[in-house]
Amino acid sequence: MVTADNDGNASDPFSAIFRTAPGGRQPFRFTSFGDLATPNTAWVLSYGQSAYAVEAVESFQPLFHLLNGDLCYADLNPAAQPQVWRDFGNNNQTSAANRPWMPCLGNHEVEFSNGSRGFSSYLTRYTLPDNQVPCFAGRWYSFRVGSVLFISLDADDVVYQDAGAFVAATRRPPEPWSTRCGRTLGRGGRYGTGGRSGAVSCPGIELAVGSG
Repeated sequence: MVTADNDGNASDPFSAIFRTAPGGRQPFRFTSFGDLATPNTAWVLSYGQSAYAVEAVESFQPLFHLLNGDLCYADLNPAAQPQVWRDFGNNNQTSAANRPWMPCLGNHEVEFSNGSRGFSSYLTRYTLPDNQVPCFAGRWYSFRVGSVLFISLDADDVVYQDAGAFVAATRRPPEPWSTRCGRTLGRGGRYGTGGRSGAVSCPGIELAVGSG
């Protein structure tokens, strides 16, 4: 059961069940897609069919779902980012209450003025396996199911995008980002470089999932 101090239904908390992964060489089913968005069409790049996509996942009864980047497009709705993430989570819980949804960063998870690299909305909403790389927790990770190794990769080493939506919504240019790893990322109207500098080494990959 999961609840929070500010939950109006704390006396009747949300509850769900899930299956653990099989051991050894056992068959299992998983689903995978990205670019989900929300069913609330008040937001930029949100679609009514997002709810049907979540229902489709649940209809397959997979062990887990891979969510391959560009999750909710809150970056394109900078004046309402928390609300977009809220609608995204409310939609996903139809399936995520019963099985893990394993996310992957996409370029639309980079949000202006939202943490040292723009990933704070993403990183504060997911607790992900430790990649043991200082300053890059949650950016990429791996997990094993039976005899299969899954690796989630971050494609945002260099991301350049127009800041028109941000400027239009806030009427101010984005501020430069700084990072505790000692670099200043992004100036003017564009996103900056991620600065991995070869930090990822993944020998023996069996299945890798990334966004582009």
